[in-house]
Amino acid sequence: MQFSAQFLELPKMRMLHQRFSVLPAVNVLTEMEREWADLKDRIELPRKGSVAVGIGQADFTTRRLVDKIDFKVTAIHCLTACCPEAGKLPLAYPSDREAIAAALMTLRPYSLDDLRLVHIKNTLELDNLTVSKGCLSDLQGKSDVTIEKKDLRLEFDGSGNLLSPFAAI
Repeated sequence: MQFSAQFLELPKMRMLHQRFSVLPAVNVLTEMEREWADLKDRIELPRKGSVAVGIGQADFTTRRLVDKIDFKVTAIHCLTACCPEAGKLPLAYPSDREAIAAALMTLRPYSLDDLRLVHIKNTLELDNLTVSKGCLSDLQGKSDVTIEKKDLRLEFDGSGNLLSPFAAI
């Protein structure tokens, strides 16, 4: 199926800041490094790219991410965890804009006011994120959430890749 992401209409977003009442995410590999030091010395895994355990949970991604995956190491991690499905590849598109456009094609019907999008920096830094208008009613009035008044737009570079609103934070 061919489609054009050139005229993709996206909702306005709002920056959100939250204070967590739960403990922050723990990097398990760092915490267990002392216990695994002996084992890691005996295993040699060449690192050409990134481990992509969990990419199988996504429906859409970019070629940019797929090109960085070290498939051998990812397969070892998935098999060790007894979940080979965690390494399955989603549909891959040349740019963020095209991946988002493809994802939006699967939502029928929707209006920009109802669309619920969340943009995070990464899964370890969830203090600041942007959300679409469709998410605001669930977040307003929460004491641990501050919503900025300024509307933001998802911005893309000349190649169609999403520009981060988190660079200035």
